[in-house]
Amino acid sequence: MKLFNEKIFNPYWVVGFVDGEGCFSVGVFKNKTLRLGYQVQLEFSITQHKRDHDLLLQFIEFFGCGYVAPDPVHRDGACVPRGLGLLNLSI
Repeated sequence: MKLFNEKIFNPYWVVGFVDGEGCFSVGVFKNKTLRLGYQVQLEFSITQHKRDHDLLLQFIEFFGCGYVAPDPVHRDGACVPRGLGLLNLSI
């Protein structure tokens, strides 16, 4: 018996979940091939244990982009959907 609904993606639920489990980050990297010599990389990620892999796939379906990758920081099998296209989100 499952205790949750597998299709729970009401936008308000997503906002609450991301508020607790999500992260927006900005990376600035040197890149000599660019005119100013720097590259800015925006990233949105959500970290969950590997048992929640299907939930992460539902986030990718909800946002229409991204992929799931192992989290290099946590060694307990956590996964992170990466490349969720921050610039494609309506804010």
